[in-house]
Amino acid sequence: HHEDALAIYRAKLPKDDPRIADSLLNLGNVLSGLGDLPAARKHHEDALAIYRAKLPKDDPQIALSLNNLGFVLYHLRDLPAARRHYEDALAIYRAKLPKDHPAFRSSLQNLMVLEKRAGNAEKSLTYREELTALVLARQERDALARSEREQLKAAATAKPYVDQLLEELLRAKRFEQAYDLTASSKGAVTARQRWLRFQRDFADQRTAKLLEELRTVDYQLLHVGLESGKTENQPKFDVGQRLQELTRRRDELERDLITSSPAFKAEKQRARRGLKEIAAALPDDAALVDFVEYVPETGPARLGAFVVKPEPKIHWIDLGESK
Repeated sequence: HHEDALAIYRAKLPKDDPRIADSLLNLGNVLSGLGDLPAARKHHEDALAIYRAKLPKDDPQIALSLNNLGFVLYHLRDLPAARRHYEDALAIYRAKLPKDHPAFRSSLQNLMVLEKRAGNAEKSLTYREELTALVLARQERDALARSEREQLKAAATAKPYVDQLLEELLRAKRFEQAYDLTASSKGAVTARQRWLRFQRDFADQRTAKLLEELRTVDYQLLHVGLESGKTENQPKFDVGQRLQELTRRRDELERDLITSSPAFKAEKQRARRGLKEIAAALPDDAALVDFVEYVPETGPARLGAFVVKPEPKIHWIDLGESK
């Protein structure tokens, strides 16, 4: 069917019409899925050439085409070429899409996997850190639009990102960052629910109004991120642009809330507590032993403990497989 569609487009349209490129891209994806990588590469290269000739150089459709071609090159074991295409795609996404966009996260994941396969552990870790930070930021942002049950489900979805980043940080002996990651994710749902219950009793009408609008914007962000750009009985819209508009409005609301509500400001600061803040709260002669269970990328779950002292000073103890 894709071949028949492409034949019609080529017979009826100018040879550099973007619709031909769309058809080439679709057929390239099918061929890639069937394992015919050389043919898939040719179709993706032809599609990219048309997009570059007819679209602005920073159009996200070009980034999509670069990512698809990079994927084929990666599986053809041409890692340097795949890296170039992935990096070019990510540069476009950084310039044109909000960081919350699924295509942006997918691009980071592609480069993370490639660098790990190429043996560049530090570069792979850098991409993994950015990706995990985006996942956790999305989880926190969506909290106002989700029930406690939905938040727990979202936390379970995010846990593999946290666990695998924790594994990499521990391997690199970056214990302070590992503990900051653990501290920010442990008990996050319970803390947010405590804050939400507190919010219901606000007597200040301005703060209550700002919080209600923040919930509305978060609800819209949650659902726009899941849409393709077209809803039933509604015209097509630009998902990336809509996400940017809503993200800007959310930032404005948070700034207003921090200014008008000391409680909101305190909660935002509490959510950012890490090693330094926790160590500073300890008595001079005390130590905190914080147990952590995590599931590495391969193998069974493991158990360990961070020992935090007031200096601040931290030690990691690997306790082996979790039983």
